[in-house]
This record gives sequence, C-alpha cells and structure tokens, in this order.
Amino acid sequence: MKNVTLMFFFLLMFCSVNAQQFGTAQILPNGIDLKSGKDNDDSEASTEVKVNLPKSIISTSAEIRTYHTDKVLGEMSKGALVDLYIEHLKVVIKKMPRIALATKPGVTIIDLGIPDSVDNRRILEIEDEATEAYLENSISFLKNMLPFADKEKLVTMVLFYEQMMKSLLEVGQQ
Repeated sequence: MKNVTLMFFFLLMFCSVNAQQFGTAQILPNGIDLKSGKDNDDSEASTEVKVNLPKSIISTSAEIRTYHTDKVLGEMSKGALVDLYIEHLKVVIKKMPRIALATKPGVTIIDLGIPDSVDNRRILEIEDEATEAYLENSISFLKNMLPFADKEKLVTMVLFYEQMMKSLLEVGQQ
C-alpha cells in the first residue's frame, strides 16, 4: 500500500507540474484572449466572452465507467490495452490535480463557495486548456511508445489506475 501511495503522490505532482507548464498560453484555440476576454482578431469588432453558467470543476468525462479484473485484462489484445491505458490516464490527469476541490463531476466553483468572478472563470478555463494541451501531447507520445511496452506492465498499470480511482470514490463518500 505504501508503494501505491508513493506512486499516487508522484503521479499527482507530475500532472500538476506538466499542466502548469502549458498554463502560460493566453489565447484559446477559438481565438479568445483569456486576459482581455475578447476575440483575438485584428478587427475592431471584437466580441466579449459571455459565459453564464459556471463550469464543473471535474470534467464529466473524468470517470472510469468499467472496472476490470486481471484475468479480463490479460485476455485483451495489446492494442486494446493501450487504448484502455490512455483512456484511464485521461481520467487521472483530468481529475487528480483538482481532488482537493471536488471528487465528482458537476461540482462548480459556486458550490464550493468560490466567487463566480470573471477572474476565477478565466483561471478555470486556462487550467482546462492547459490540461487539454498536456493530454494532446501525452497521448501522441503514448500512442507511439506504448505498443512497445510489455503487455503485463500495461495490465498492471491499468489495474493501478482503476484502483486509484476506486480509492478516490471511497474518499469522496466519506
């Protein structure tokens, strides 16, 4: 259990550091400048960003819906294990840096008593964009490298991610 705790801590630190690395980008893919809240085109007809509903702290896609046994994973093809590993990693990266705030999707900054200000919404949007950029790069890397991984190690890590998420569910219910 001590090794699982240490791996969990390492993974949490890794996710936070790498997500922050991308947090310096101020322009979203849709052209919105997060600092000013305006469309980043050179025309004078810039539009204000209008966001009325607060976003969830934890993405609704940050859930493992099916848990597997060692036997079932051992019977899967390596390609299926790679895909499952990547899907589980997405969940971990989207959820772990925010678990001190919320452990389940649907909780908003308002639910936590955090002021629903433009600045707080920008901060959350910047973090979401940084996470997506990090995931995009990581997935590209993993799709090229994981096919060379040992199948048993893939099985072990998928089980590790699933156990970590089960533990998080237990903590969230306390």
